[in-house]
Amino acid sequence: MSRPPRKLVKGPGPRPSSGPAKPPKGQTDLPAGEGQLPSKAQVLAFIEQAPGKVGKREIARAFGVRGNDKIGLKRLIATLGQDGALSGNR
Repeated sequence: MSRPPRKLVKGPGPRPSSGPAKPPKGQTDLPAGEGQLPSKAQVLAFIEQAPGKVGKREIARAFGVRGNDKIGLKRLIATLGQDGALSGNR
């Protein structure tokens, strides 16, 4: 007994992406100058203007800090804490 040939059914198409397309490695859509560490004054101004709690992640996103530059940002925030400009709940 032979079976009838299977019908090829096309799916609904490509899956929708979960977010915006990422640029190829080495290429970003950041304007020149962004992606570098912000100054202490810029970080403090950002924290003061933020409506809620602000962590390292939010600061990094706001200033376009990525990859290994986040280590420098973490150190910058630590120095602000040591200088007394930041407290744990601010």
